[in-house]
Amino acid sequence: ADARNEASVKVLENAFHMNIDYYVNLDLTAFKYIVDVVGPISFDVPVDMNYSDPAQSLNIQLTKGVQELDGAKAEQLVRYRGYPDADLGRIKTQQAFLRAFIEQVLKPQNKVNLPGIIKGVYPYIQTNFKDAVDYLVYLDQISLEKIQMITLPGSATEDKKYAYDSAKAKELFENILAAKSITA
Repeated sequence: ADARNEASVKVLENAFHMNIDYYVNLDLTAFKYIVDVVGPISFDVPVDMNYSDPAQSLNIQLTKGVQELDGAKAEQLVRYRGYPDADLGRIKTQQAFLRAFIEQVLKPQNKVNLPGIIKGVYPYIQTNFKDAVDYLVYLDQISLEKIQMITLPGSATEDKKYAYDSAKAKELFENILAAKSITA
């Protein structure tokens, strides 16, 4: 699995012309575990979500509106694809959920428990970031206002998938890195 992760890192580095120092690869088991440990996550589900695919053992049944999501419901949310704007709607919902998740993680009761949470999730993930606990001293420097989520520039394809524009993505990363070096 590490070879596949390293190969994926190389593909991303080549595609976006940047270096990636660390990666974390988590599967749905890890995702659900983390959400359950820090959650539930209060989230405004944007649409009624009803979808079933027995071949994937996937059954999505979420009602539109604010609710408390545990790991299983959060998995349903991030896997749902039936938005009018297809993948772009899915991306927007995933980003909104990630913001809500980070907000929950940064609550004082979860900050205190983060060393245990990080150690507990290691069996469920693949990573080259072995000393994550050592970086918890920087936790107080993290705030939701400092976190930006950006969708790679692109457009919907005929089959309603989202295809990124490699030239615009390269420009986006160059601008991000230039801004980082100015503020660092």
